[in-house]
Formats: sequence, C-alpha cells, structure tokens
Amino acid sequence: MSRNCYFATKYCYFATKFGAIIFVLSLLLPDLLYCQDDPVTLIQKRQKALDEREAALKIEEERLKALKKELDEKIKRYSELLKEINALLDRIEQKRSEDLQYLVKVYESMPPEEAGIRLSAIEEERAARILKGMRPRKAGAILATMDPSKVAAITKHLSALSVEVTAEERKRIPLR
Repeated sequence: MSRNCYFATKYCYFATKFGAIIFVLSLLLPDLLYCQDDPVTLIQKRQKALDEREAALKIEEERLKALKKELDEKIKRYSELLKEINALLDRIEQKRSEDLQYLVKVYESMPPEEAGIRLSAIEEERAARILKGMRPRKAGAILATMDPSKVAAITKHLSALSVEVTAEERKRIPLR
C-alpha cells in the first residue's frame, strides 16, 4: 500500500469517528457548538427564552381560569333552569292529576249506564285513566254496561297504566 493511500485511509477513519462525535454533540448542545458568543451571553439568551415561555404560560393560565369561571357560571345557570323546568313539570303533572280526579268524581256521580255511554265515546286511554281512579266496585259496574270490545281495549290500557312511572317515582330515580 502506498504511503498516500495509508494516510488517506487513516484520515477517513478519524474524520468518520470525529464526525460522529461532532454530530452527537451538535444534537445535544447546539448552542454551544455553533455559538460564537461567550457563555454569559448564551445563559442570558436562554434565560430570556425561559422568561418568554413563562409569560406565555401565565397568559394561557389566565385564559383557562376565565374559561373555567365562564363554564361554572353556565353550569349554575343551567342547573337553575333545570330546577325551574322540573318545578313546571311537577305543576303540570299536579294540574293533570287534579283534572283527572275531578273527572273521576264526575263519572262516579253518574249512573253506571250513563257513565258507560260517555266513557265509550272518549279515547280508550283517557277512559282507562278515569276508571283507574274510581273505586273498583263503581268501575266494575260501569264496565259491565259497556260494549265488550271497548271494555277489552280499555282493560289493555288499564294494565299498561300500572307500569307507568309517575312524577314522584321519577324524582326518586337518580340522574347520572
């Protein structure tokens, strides 16, 4: 091997080794390798960058606090609206119940034949609700005067009413 070739091979070997070391150092410490400033200037630059980053984080933190406050206010407002809606629903349910009790009393005071004729003329679900509110003996007397097919349909609705959830039962069901 010639002398020039030997030195060229050695030079390539060292250049490769040192090149790898320089490459790794450039990844780890980019500012130190390419910096022509003194270390004090470098530290000042890094401190400035950290201060800027800290200021940006403080601004973001304030923005998030404002959003949290806004969300808390909305949650409070919607909770109050939900309470109002539930109160209105309860009043509607109570009014319907009072109206139904009034109709029950009206039909109970009629003779069974008259009540049977009138209940046959209204929708079956409403008739079932009225009959459900009556004393069983009076309801039975009224049903006995009605058409059997109509009685069967009303009875179907009566059985469905027994599984219906009332407003008071809904209050006891926990919301998730």
